[in-house]
Amino acid sequence: MYVLYGDIFKFLCDVQESLRSIKAKAGEWESRHLVRETQPRWTRDDEAAYAEEIRIWERMSTAHLKMIEQLADRVESKINHFNQLRQWMIDDLNLKEARLSNRSAELVRLSFLLNKPADTLPK
Repeated sequence: MYVLYGDIFKFLCDVQESLRSIKAKAGEWESRHLVRETQPRWTRDDEAAYAEEIRIWERMSTAHLKMIEQLADRVESKINHFNQLRQWMIDDLNLKEARLSNRSAELVRLSFLLNKPADTLPK
């Protein structure tokens, strides 16, 4: 687990960055009519002829963007979970280190007391 943590975390961060890039590109595409210098040659007849197909593609696009957002939320959740697990592991290791240090100090103290002459032991 410890060995794979860095690789999995980096992978999730890369996926998150890719999803952000995709959402940004989709946002640029949705607002392209605002920054376009020349308007397309699209007539009402064209719009009427292709209206159904346009609606199909718009619905598919909206559905796909929604799935991308859901996936981005899941990746964010996994990253947060990984960070929480990492913190728990660090806390657990620190606790074990503190316990080991206390145990070692106690053993040294007991060893010192056992090796002292009997007349100098505390009463």
